Amino acid sequence: MSVARNTEISATSSQSFEDAIKQGLNRATKTLRNVKGAWIKEQEVMLENDQIAVYKVERYLRDAKLTEIGEGTSQIQRLVIGRKVLDLRVQ
Repeated sequence: MSVARNTEISATSSQSFEDAIKQGLNRATKTLRNVKGAWIKEQEVMLENDQIAVYKVERYLRDAKLTEIGEGTSQIQRLVIGRKVLDLRVQ
């Protein structure tokens, strides 16, 4: 199993949702490395005088694979116990 870091980004645009997404991604890739994907969490519009004034999106970015984890805790426990046993035998 992979462990990844997710970052939440919020961006707005007066043009469209698509433009808000592009602006957010452009801003995020300036400070984050290895961005692998993004998904939209929320979309919202703000109105002024009964007209759409601002398009807002919130998204999560998967930006880095941090580590690999084994199949489960029992496998990790076997590795830890095995290392302890081997250390005892060597001494």
